[in-house]
Amino acid sequence: MKRLVATLPLAALILVGAGCGASTATNPLTGTTTYDDGAGTRVQVGNGVSIPADFPADIPMYPGATVVTAMTSAQEGRQGASLMLTTPDAVAAASGWYEQELVGDGWEKSGNFAVNGSDMRAYEKGDAALSVTASPGDEGLTSILVIWAPQD
Repeated sequence: MKRLVATLPLAALILVGAGCGASTATNPLTGTTTYDDGAGTRVQVGNGVSIPADFPADIPMYPGATVVTAMTSAQEGRQGASLMLTTPDAVAAASGWYEQELVGDGWEKSGNFAVNGSDMRAYEKGDAALSVTASPGDEGLTSILVIWAPQD
């Protein structure tokens, strides 16, 4: 069920973008689906998803995690990026690792919130904002959502 919920935003993007210069392609070897709206937003979901080349280089990737969704957007002069990762490690381990790595690289922790087993932490660095949310997922995995955006 959680996997279905995670793919609903992609389905909505595909339906809204159909016929508007958007394209959707599925790699038959990996099952990865890529959606490109033709205006700066690109989403990949499925097996074989890779970290986009334009994803901010100073955001570390959790060791051994699998990328299941990647999105970058550069519409109307606004950039943004997100990744959904999975790991067999516990929520606390993933959140703690990100905090140690980010703070060590100059990100300042600006908030945190925990509810129903999920742990969301917010960080700022220069003109950028970052949130990292670790949550219990399907099949004993932890889902990690990393969202980056510039601040006004």
